[in-house]
Amino acid sequence: MDIKSLDLFSQQFHQNPYDYYKKIRPHQPFAKVKMLNEGHSTWMAFTYKAAETVLKDNRFIKDMRTVFPDEMTDENLPPIAQSMLFVDPPDHHRLRSLVQSGFTPKRIEKLRGRIEKIAREQAKLMSNKGTVDFINAYAFPIPIRVICELLGIPSEDQLDFQRWSNALVDINDDSEYDKVNMEFMDYLEKLTEQKRVSPEEDLMSYLIQAEEGGERLTVSELYGVIMLLIVAGHETTVNLIANGLLALLTHPEQLALLKADPSLVAQAIEELLRFNGAVEFSTDRWAKESFTFMGQQVEKGDHVIVSLASANP
Repeated sequence: MDIKSLDLFSQQFHQNPYDYYKKIRPHQPFAKVKMLNEGHSTWMAFTYKAAETVLKDNRFIKDMRTVFPDEMTDENLPPIAQSMLFVDPPDHHRLRSLVQSGFTPKRIEKLRGRIEKIAREQAKLMSNKGTVDFINAYAFPIPIRVICELLGIPSEDQLDFQRWSNALVDINDDSEYDKVNMEFMDYLEKLTEQKRVSPEEDLMSYLIQAEEGGERLTVSELYGVIMLLIVAGHETTVNLIANGLLALLTHPEQLALLKADPSLVAQAIEELLRFNGAVEFSTDRWAKESFTFMGQQVEKGDHVIVSLASANP
């Protein structure tokens, strides 16, 4: 199958990518894909073996500053690009050590009751309407409300925080993105200073004070963690809720089974994550040198991603 004519990032492809992946995998486990809407190409791994090999090969790295030191610096990279999701060891280990103690099982368990209440509140808001947009009415509000409470965003600021968060996830217009991003960064700067002076029992206060081996988060790294929660924590949860409902509605026998035995919920969530995962692609990787990989010539600076959806059929 010739994938050069396919735009794997188009809305049409995303409507049902699995049929395409099924046809691609036997012929092109690792291939260059043209991103038609963006006018450039990327290497993509489609099979489990290719995906596993890419993810384990330390010649594919995540930190753009290593590959493009003249173009990409701490000063011109956005905060999220300096978060642990986009850096390599030893920086990844340092950032993870500083952040992970803020996500202790005890801290997360304390949120369980509040998350359940938020979910019930959003469901109740839908109950009196004949027709609802499930994503906007339920899947979208729940994670951002939880993130606000986890970070300790004051209640009077949460609507603005949600507006900025939604915009940063959805905006395609660069000028509009820059405007919203500036507003958001200004807000975070003021809130950071407020919590530095008067810390509370919330994740943001904890991250500001966190120290591991004499290391602390820089301001950009702190903002990067917050942006990571919004982009990675928010969008993935929306996708899981929406994809999960769709899967159950299109497999009514499984929905009936779950209704008959609610104790299967935890098992069902694991299966829904496998069946149609919340994340279709891996994070970006870059070739730090030129080499031959799976019979293909990869050049230094080439962009590489893994299709997690294809690799986990």
